[in-house]
Amino acid sequence: WSPDGAWLAFYQPTSSSLNLLKVRPGAGEPPVLLAKAGGAALPEWSPTGEWIAYHDENWRPKLISPDGKTTRALPPYPGAFAWAPDGKTLYQARLDPPALFAIDIAAGRDRKLRDLAGLQPYSSLNPGLRASLTADGKSVIYTILRPRQEIWILEGVEAPRPWWRSLLP
Repeated sequence: WSPDGAWLAFYQPTSSSLNLLKVRPGAGEPPVLLAKAGGAALPEWSPTGEWIAYHDENWRPKLISPDGKTTRALPPYPGAFAWAPDGKTLYQARLDPPALFAIDIAAGRDRKLRDLAGLQPYSSLNPGLRASLTADGKSVIYTILRPRQEIWILEGVEAPRPWWRSLLP
């Protein structure tokens, strides 16, 4: 959502690509195409309303102005985005290698905050990768995948009797 709640940025899959669009819900207007897109991370509107963070068709993070006229490249690593409340820093939970970075928007430079070994961001393509900053601004929340397999052995369990056995005396 845009900070004023008037617009929603989203990805629209087509038969050959993924598009970044914005729409004014309830207005009855058609969506506005902003750019070709790609990647698994959902677009994130900055709290100042100045930028939308997204991944281009080559899975490279970019910023685009809400009118679609201005773009800025970010460090070229895919991952989920979370904006700082002041809109000056964009946090990114990167995929490979898994690490949390802070991107200074004015300078365009990134700084590693910590490795995320064993905590690689994960989501299916629906709904997609997303990250959020906690209310106190001290933590980033995102989803991971921890596949687990277990084998169980049940002892002392009798197989149920067939239904027709209850008909016999």
